[in-house]
Amino acid sequence: MKKINILQLYLIVFIILSGIGTTLVLLRDDSIPPYYFMLPYLPMFFTIGSMIFINVYMNLHKSMIFPIIIGTYYIRMVISPMLLKLAYYETSNINTDVYENMDKAIIMMIYEFVLVFVIISILIKKYYTKNNSTLLDPEFIVKKFELGHNKILISLLLIFILSCFIVYPEIRYNYRFLILSSQEDVRTWTINYLMARKQIPPLVFYLSTWAIEILRPIIVLGIILFIRNRVSVKSKPPFYCLFISTIIIVLNSLISTDNTALNLFLTISLFFILLLLYQDYKKRILAQLFVLISFVGGLGLFAISSNAGTSNVFYNLSNTIQAYFGGPVNFATALSIHKNNVLSVFFADNLQAIPLFKTFFVDMTNITLLFNQTRSINFMYVSQIIPASGQAYYYFGYVLSPIFSCLAVYLSIKNEYKSKVADNFTKKFIGNFLAIFMACIPVLYNYTIALSVILTYALPIYLILKFFPRQSKIREDVR
Repeated sequence: MKKINILQLYLIVFIILSGIGTTLVLLRDDSIPPYYFMLPYLPMFFTIGSMIFINVYMNLHKSMIFPIIIGTYYIRMVISPMLLKLAYYETSNINTDVYENMDKAIIMMIYEFVLVFVIISILIKKYYTKNNSTLLDPEFIVKKFELGHNKILISLLLIFILSCFIVYPEIRYNYRFLILSSQEDVRTWTINYLMARKQIPPLVFYLSTWAIEILRPIIVLGIILFIRNRVSVKSKPPFYCLFISTIIIVLNSLISTDNTALNLFLTISLFFILLLLYQDYKKRILAQLFVLISFVGGLGLFAISSNAGTSNVFYNLSNTIQAYFGGPVNFATALSIHKNNVLSVFFADNLQAIPLFKTFFVDMTNITLLFNQTRSINFMYVSQIIPASGQAYYYFGYVLSPIFSCLAVYLSIKNEYKSKVADNFTKKFIGNFLAIFMACIPVLYNYTIALSVILTYALPIYLILKFFPRQSKIREDVR
């Protein structure tokens, strides 16, 4: 039997005890509504699953995505039910008709969880064996990072962006500091952002935003590789090189569009490049990354829940978790959508995920519109995301409902493996980004969002970086 380090043991014990505790609290709650009769089964099956799929926890140190998958499912299946109880099982702006499908929804959530972890357990044997489980290569050679012929493309994009800012300075309102000081700042930024979208031609607005978001990670990646290249690879790099690189990554992450999550994923991917460049400072980098994720995630949840319009903290948090982590209410809503013109909705979801081209299909009815109309009172539109399994259920039915989640987990593991064995930093960066993003799909996102992010950001960044004639190579004999 494989050895379990002390941190893994503490994590397993905490998850099992908290899962058992939540289950008992819900089972003994006489005030639980009839439609939430099966709610205690969520933490119960998560706890049982954690004991059955113990091999996933035993391989935590080999993967950056396992903590993401375990953590998001833990929030969905343990934290969310407890918050529902503390919020007296109330949900804001909800069409009570969806509660009729609550039992089926909870069974679907358990069904998805089991299949996802079965797939992870199977893939562990293939991708996390002793021979290919090293996260970082022990030695590497950093060659000069050159843009080559792509200097022309990147220069043209920079000229285009600069021209847009000169002609339409309102474009700056598409960006904000990730951490704003007050609700008034958020309100002011939102007003300025909406006004900018009206004043700037749509094509210019979206093209400039797209170009900036494509170039930002490329430029930051080039800078941190350039800094590391200033020091001989045969000697330990000075701490100030790591410090400067960290500051550049953090400053870049603090300036964001309304797509804050994507910005965070790219930032995490850049931190993993730092892990490879500065292996002597691995613990410091991991500590910095943990603090950044905890701070941004905690602050984001607090800010969203505090703006919910009520003083009940648990009610606000419960609604926030339900919305962002696909809780039982959102699964029940997905099951309540009337299936009309499924093929038309499927095409709309795919066409509207294609960058720029999607503007020709904005009037088509998509799954997000149907989901929010079904969920809200009097069919008012609210911007919530249908869970990945809920979307698959609408297309393919109950049995195949976990297909998107299972596919996302497979691609996440596959990309993490590709990143580990990659021979240059470009492939490692893209592999890390896709692995992290895909690991979030089952709980946080869905198929349409995944397709949109890949086509809009991941693919263009990869294509630009791929054709660099010379890149930072990792020595063949130690790869």
